[in-house]
Amino acid sequence: MALTSEAIENLYYEDKLLARSILEGATYLYENNILCDVELVIEGKKIEAHKSILASASLYFRGMFCAGLKETGQREITIHDVDYDAMKSVIKFFYTSSIILTEENIFEVVNVVDLLGVASLHSACCVFLQRALTVHNCISVYVVCRLHGYADMAQRAVKLARRHFHHLMELDEFLDMPVEMLQACLEGKVLNIYSENSLLKRVCAWVKHDVEQRGRHLQGLLDNINLYTLDLGMAESSLYQLPSLEAQAYKWMERARHVRERPVTLSSRNKTRYNKEQQVVLSCGGFTGGPIANVEAFTSGDSLWRCMVPSPGQTHGFRVLPPLKQARIYAATTYTDDYVYVIGGRNDGGPLSSVERYSVEANEWDECVSLPEPLEGAAATVANNSVYVTGGFNTSGGVTNKAWVLEPGFKSWRSLPPMSHNRSHHGLLAAHGYVYAIAGAGADGGVQATVERMSTHTQHWEPLSPLQEPRSHCACVTVDTRLYVVGGLDAEGQALLSVQMYDTLQHEWSAETPLPVGRHSHGATVADGRIYVAAGSDGVHQLATCDIYNPNTRRWHCKPSLARSRVGQAMATITLPVSPPALP
Repeated sequence: MALTSEAIENLYYEDKLLARSILEGATYLYENNILCDVELVIEGKKIEAHKSILASASLYFRGMFCAGLKETGQREITIHDVDYDAMKSVIKFFYTSSIILTEENIFEVVNVVDLLGVASLHSACCVFLQRALTVHNCISVYVVCRLHGYADMAQRAVKLARRHFHHLMELDEFLDMPVEMLQACLEGKVLNIYSENSLLKRVCAWVKHDVEQRGRHLQGLLDNINLYTLDLGMAESSLYQLPSLEAQAYKWMERARHVRERPVTLSSRNKTRYNKEQQVVLSCGGFTGGPIANVEAFTSGDSLWRCMVPSPGQTHGFRVLPPLKQARIYAATTYTDDYVYVIGGRNDGGPLSSVERYSVEANEWDECVSLPEPLEGAAATVANNSVYVTGGFNTSGGVTNKAWVLEPGFKSWRSLPPMSHNRSHHGLLAAHGYVYAIAGAGADGGVQATVERMSTHTQHWEPLSPLQEPRSHCACVTVDTRLYVVGGLDAEGQALLSVQMYDTLQHEWSAETPLPVGRHSHGATVADGRIYVAAGSDGVHQLATCDIYNPNTRRWHCKPSLARSRVGQAMATITLPVSPPALP
């Protein structure tokens, strides 16, 4: 029997509270031990749960219960090498979606999360470790993060260690530093120490702490000592106190004396140390009557943009910024500590597949691995030292949903699972184990509000709450756990004033203070905790103006304008070492 009246329209109904209701019901069953069908044995203690919930929340349990393994039919399963309390907290998280991370349980929870493959908790652990990182725990954080694949956090630990190395190397914890971390610290241009003498003395103490295992690393560590500022008498005294390494010490001292007799040269033997850094904002390429290759830079406290960057270690010295090798507009852009990547885009000949990379140290652009296909309006970000690119437009296939990654040391882009939505002129941001694809123009050319994210571990895309206002040609940046979407074009082609912020912990969008002037096709980057927004178009004129936003006070401030207006330029932040080492 069916209703046949032509006046009745179909009704689509979606209960957005149902998922929460089901989870609350599952929590009731778990807490009251009702219908539990598995017992996890950890350290001799049992945790009762439901296989369906475990398999839904964890890749580890999904493989265990859904792949025909013997555990599929077992009620009691023993899991080794994990902490009982940490495992119980994570299992409870599966039911309640909440967990308390503390200084006491964080490392054990990280171990469980890594075993079970829980991407959202991986992200939460990253946030906690970042906020808790200090000079006293940076070595422990580095060790745990290296072990469990938290590459970004391990790098943060190294950077903090470099900034506070004069203090860190006097702590007892310094003697437990892994050789990989010590080597990474010594190789950096920024290393805050009082003198090479004090550095060598503590390196010798580190080797002596476990001379049998660490003696073989002595030569590699000594290669990072500046011989020209070293007191060779003190060095000889320190090195000859290393038992069973006298031959190595004697050989190194002879070579050191020989090097000191030569003229001073810029080499690894004459390594300049810096104890501070400054951030510089770059604006690259864009459109000013046509695609351009010009690059401008702005340093905080300066009064104008220049085609120059400060010379490392010099108060008033500058280096001329080279232009891009190829003029381009609407290129994807991202950056690391050492490089700026300008990816694809378009020139007068159409979409580009070429990729340029700026070396901060060499102050030059070189060609990098080209994209698999030409793309205009793609987006890029860096996560775990890998470069991710999504979406874009090309003349043969239109707007795409494809995604790629360029991993360290690889000479080709690897294809990733595609996004759920085709996007161009969108945002791509990285935060704590996820990359977020935001808004943009769709396959039909219309603007969209959709947002999705992909775990860098599982490489699975999932939808998130949409923007409050659809847009394309916007600028997006990350500040701590917050994603900012600034300006853009609305559905009517008007330049937007609005700024929206997504809290990656609360999974909520909120409105921020609007732009002073509506912009689209502009650039944005973060330097010194401030959001820099520059150039673009207000819908009528090309802009050269620059504004910065303080996320803490939620206020905009005017900065000097660029030397030339431009649309569709790439913006990035580079970090340069400054100032000689401080004396005690």
